[in-house]
Amino acid sequence: MPNEKQNIFLAAALLVLTGAFFWAMRGANGYGGISGAVLPGLMWGLIWHGLESRSNRQTDWVIVACAIGFGVGGFNGYGDFISWINGRFYLNYPNDYKQIEPMVGYAWLFACGAGWGGVGGHILASALYPEKNRAFGVMRFLCLPAGAVAGYHIFSNNLNVFAPLYSKELYEPSICKDCGSALEILKNVSGFIGAYTAALIYDAARGRWRSLLAPTICAVGFGLAFAGSGPIQLLNKTALEFDWWKVWELTIGAVAGASVAFVYLINGSGSNKVVKASISGVIAGELAVFVVFNWAFQGCARTLAANIGLVAGHPLHWLFSAIALLVSTGFLTHDAAYTIKRLGQGASCASVWSKTIVLQIAFSIMAFIVIYPDKKMFTVFILLSSAILAVMCTVKYGCCRLNGNTR
Repeated sequence: MPNEKQNIFLAAALLVLTGAFFWAMRGANGYGGISGAVLPGLMWGLIWHGLESRSNRQTDWVIVACAIGFGVGGFNGYGDFISWINGRFYLNYPNDYKQIEPMVGYAWLFACGAGWGGVGGHILASALYPEKNRAFGVMRFLCLPAGAVAGYHIFSNNLNVFAPLYSKELYEPSICKDCGSALEILKNVSGFIGAYTAALIYDAARGRWRSLLAPTICAVGFGLAFAGSGPIQLLNKTALEFDWWKVWELTIGAVAGASVAFVYLINGSGSNKVVKASISGVIAGELAVFVVFNWAFQGCARTLAANIGLVAGHPLHWLFSAIALLVSTGFLTHDAAYTIKRLGQGASCASVWSKTIVLQIAFSIMAFIVIYPDKKMFTVFILLSSAILAVMCTVKYGCCRLNGNTR
């Protein structure tokens, strides 16, 4: 049985590996935008929940917070920034471009990651340290959309300051066909930075110092993940044949997972305070799993149908989706009923980890289906998933016995 130091190492390794696997799944067929971003968020939340269940600490709301908090960042795009770190500001892709300082691209990559992780960290902090006064809790939540609107408008009204190579003439659609999409991405990133900053100011003003840790760590960690791994994209210029974009995203997920692990070690690990489950928390957690699972399967079902020569919307496509809906409904309803039945007894550690392991297997199968055409990345995905499952089984075996909770 692993000792406490080994458990800490395994917890961190699990969050890092999970981030690498699911962030690399982003952008695969059917997993763009938010639909890909909620997967690492959900699994980070489930793992956190499982790690805390060893000491009867129910953290169902962390599942919801991670899924929403890190999933909403999928609104951001970052394709243009990769061109910029290569020194190219495209007017009309792929041939018409102007030279740009690569550091501009790295700065915006950092901003993209910082806003993404910062907003996710704020929502995670709201689950870890909720405002006792409901009115103040609502005010804290409203800081996010208010800050997003402010950040969006500050950027929009100061294009000459923030937009790269900006001039009205250059940014005319007839001259720069790609500038419109670039501006929308920059406005979204600015909105996330505004949301993060507004909530940070609120927490500081309220003296919520513990609540400042998660967003700050995640903002810096995600920012470094995006910008720091940027040079991997430059390997596309070499003769080494590999999907370096996927390797870059895999690295982002690993570093982002490390920042989530750091937040966990500060906020979750080592606490002996027993926190019992609530019916609302259990239902919210199960609902988050249900929604994300079926959303993810929709992306997989389209690819599965296409692989056997069917168009999207074919009856077999909907049959695949209906089966997933029925299976997940039965599985999660049973799990929720069992957990609610045990409300007064604390969490069943083994049950929590069994569910997480089953979901990891299900999501891995989906990942294998959509990534299969790329044989090299397919091999990487198999190795990553195998490592994650091995660590999950080790943690389940060890952590669930710290308090004799092995059911």
